[in-house]
Amino acid sequence: MANAIKIGIWGGGGSGKTTFLAALRIALLKYAKSTGTSWSINGLDEISPRSSLFLEENTRHLQRLVFPPATLGAPATYTYEVNGSYPSDKVLEKAWNWLTKSGHVQFNLDVFDYPGGYLITRDANDSLWEYLAGCDGLIYLFDPDPKKEENANESNFAYLQRSLDMMRRVFERNGGRALERGQLPQHLAFCITKYDDVGIFKELEDRDLIALDGSDESLPPFISDPEGAFEFIADELTVQTIRAYFHKERIKYFGTTSVGFYVDKQTGKVDMKRFSNIKVVQEEYVGEQGQPAQREIKSIKSKINPIGVIEPVLWLHRSLSAQP
Repeated sequence: MANAIKIGIWGGGGSGKTTFLAALRIALLKYAKSTGTSWSINGLDEISPRSSLFLEENTRHLQRLVFPPATLGAPATYTYEVNGSYPSDKVLEKAWNWLTKSGHVQFNLDVFDYPGGYLITRDANDSLWEYLAGCDGLIYLFDPDPKKEENANESNFAYLQRSLDMMRRVFERNGGRALERGQLPQHLAFCITKYDDVGIFKELEDRDLIALDGSDESLPPFISDPEGAFEFIADELTVQTIRAYFHKERIKYFGTTSVGFYVDKQTGKVDMKRFSNIKVVQEEYVGEQGQPAQREIKSIKSKINPIGVIEPVLWLHRSLSAQP
C-alpha cells in the first residue's frame, strides 16, 4: 500500500485527463529505460474497482494511435500506486535536476473521471470536491484551445473558479487542514496541455516561448518559460484565480503534450515543417433531427512520446516528500 501522499488530476471538459493518465504509464517506462531504473503504475482495484481495466484499455488506445473515448457516463474515481526509484548519480537535463536524488518512490495517484460540464453543475456536497480537497498535490490540465474560451460556461476561468470555490467550502466545513492566509494548502502542478497544437505552438513560437536543445537535435521542442506562456495565453481572470487560491511557492508550471510531436522515421527527429502528431479528418454523419452534419475525428500519426507528463507528477512527489 502506498504511503500517505495523494496526488489528484483534474481539469475542464476535454482537457485530456484520460489521455494524460495513459501517457503517464508510457512516460514512466521510457524514463525507466533512459535512467536504468524501474518504474510502474498499477491500479488499486481494492480501493477503486476497475482502475486497472481503465488504465489498460486507454493505454491500448494510445498504442493503436487512437485517442481514448470521451467520458459520457457516470463519474468514477480510479486509484493507482506509483513505484520507482530515482537515479543515484545520473544528472539529467536542466529541467530534471530536482529528480536526481536517489531513493525509493511510492505514492497514490487518483483520477476522478467525469463528463464535460460536470465541474459546472455540481453543488457543494458533491464527492468530487471532497476528493480534490483530500489531495496533497493537484495536477490541473489547462486546455488553451481558444474555441472553448468563447463559451463562458466552458472556459478555464469558469472551471477553475467554481472548483476552487467548492474546495474552499470543503476546507471551511471540515476544519482539519486549514486554509492558509485564505489560500488552499495543496501544491499545484499547472500543465499547459496540447501545446503541440499548430495554432497554439505558432503563437508561443512567435513570442519566443518555444525552444530547441541545440546540443541534441533529437530532443523535441519545449516551452522555455511555462509560467510566462500561461500568462500570455490565458485570460487575466484565469491567471489571477490561480494566484489567489494557491501559494506562489507551491505552484510549478509545465508545458505538456501527451502524444508528443511527429518524428520522421528516417531521421529520428521532429519534423518542424509538419510537427503535429495529430491527424484530423472531417466525418459526415446524420444529426438528431435527421440533417447532415460534420464532425472532426482526431487520430495519432506516429508512436507517442509524452512531454511534460512524468515531470509534474514527480515534482509533486518530491515537493511533498520534502515537507516536515
